[in-house]
Amino acid sequence: MRPIPKKLLIHSATYKHTPVKDAWQHTTYTETTLKHVRVEPSSAIKTSKDNKELQLKSVLFYDCVNSSPAGVEFIEENKITFNGTDYSIASVDPLYDGTRLHHVEVGLC
Repeated sequence: MRPIPKKLLIHSATYKHTPVKDAWQHTTYTETTLKHVRVEPSSAIKTSKDNKELQLKSVLFYDCVNSSPAGVEFIEENKITFNGTDYSIASVDPLYDGTRLHHVEVGLC
């Protein structure tokens, strides 16, 4: 299966990961700029690991060939900033094209 074409991956976003709390309990994140991704609005309902229903606001598509940086590992409850709005990662769905990872769909709420 061919990668998602770059002409469809028109967005950039910021991935905020590795949360650290300081002495005053303020959380800071390491930030990574994601390029050549796609963010689409969504109205899907997902069930979290602790059986809560979550209303997804958007889905971020990260292609394993054309998106950068390569090898990003998305973790639930980290943050994505897109168009000035912070989203929490609600689900991470790796999708394969037979034997190898093709793209990752990241559910945002």
